[in-house]
Formats: sequence, C-alpha cells, structure tokens
Amino acid sequence: MDHNIKFLQKLRTDIRNSGRVYISYDGVLRSHRATSVKAASIGKTNLVGVYNAQSTDSDIIDDCLWFINQYDKSKVEQGRVLDQKMDLAE
Repeated sequence: MDHNIKFLQKLRTDIRNSGRVYISYDGVLRSHRATSVKAASIGKTNLVGVYNAQSTDSDIIDDCLWFINQYDKSKVEQGRVLDQKMDLAE
C-alpha cells in the first residue's frame, strides 16, 4: 500500500480517537494525537497544521506539500548562508 494512503489512514484513525491531530515535519511527516504529550512539544517552525474530522484529505495533502516545499527551500538557503560564511572564514 502506498505510504501516503497509510499516512492518511493513520490521520483519520487518530482524529477518530482524539478529535484532532497535529502534523509536524522535520524531514519526516509525523502525526500526533491531540492527547499526545508529544503534540505539546511541537515547535511552531515544524507544525504543518492541526486537523479535525472536517479537514479534507486534499487540504491535508496540499498543506503537507506546501510545508515540505517551504522547509526544503529554507534548508537550501541555510546551506547557502553557511557556505558563504565558511568561504569568508578561509
């Protein structure tokens, strides 16, 4: 089964069990039930969104793809800045 479908199924199960889920991304998409201790520790820079039963699969997918794209752009930019700083240090 496709990983995306499994992820969406897990989200739906988590929503049924806790009312809402938090999705975070730090190189890997993760879902956290609202009742999870880990949900409270998600940094705002890694929070993709909070979703409930009214959230559509397409909204969740769009948000995840947008966030991953922005995250990757940020990491590339951080790499460029680091490269520039290292060149200046030589």
